[in-house]
Amino acid sequence: MDDNKDKQMLFLNYAIVDISNYIRFMDAKIAVIMAFAGVMINATLSLRKEVYYVLDNGICPVQSLMYLLLLMVAFSLIIMLLCGFKTIVIRIGSLNYKSHWFFAPYADSLDEEYERYCNAVLNMDNEKIVRDMASELCKLNDIFSRKSSYARKAVLGFIGYVSSSLVILFLIFVMRA
Repeated sequence: MDDNKDKQMLFLNYAIVDISNYIRFMDAKIAVIMAFAGVMINATLSLRKEVYYVLDNGICPVQSLMYLLLLMVAFSLIIMLLCGFKTIVIRIGSLNYKSHWFFAPYADSLDEEYERYCNAVLNMDNEKIVRDMASELCKLNDIFSRKSSYARKAVLGFIGYVSSSLVILFLIFVMRA
């Protein structure tokens, strides 16, 4: 194997490991946000009597603000949940290149498939290995890019949800004082 192909494979290997770790971190971050959102939803629902109190006893601008904040909470929650779920479920890159990275069972038995796969991998030359690694890196970058887009929206939804909820808590505190 020539030195240039070694460097290419090493570069692609590190890039694949790096982007895979970013993807795992992003999934974990969104999972934590969604778990925290579940706690926040429960807390918000437990305050519904207090919200009704503000809506029934507040002056018109306070009531209007409360309705607006409740709409913001609902909208932010929907954005956060939809984008969060979309972030987590993206698993497949959109590149159609058929690499030998993973094998799909075509044969009737796993033993037959294993033999077919081993023969295909053993017959690969250095250029085919580099192309397969590059295609997987491209797929992972596509996955990361799409996940990043949805994750940003989910985080913004979370920020909107938390900030609206905090203003609602402040209104409840002021009205009860």
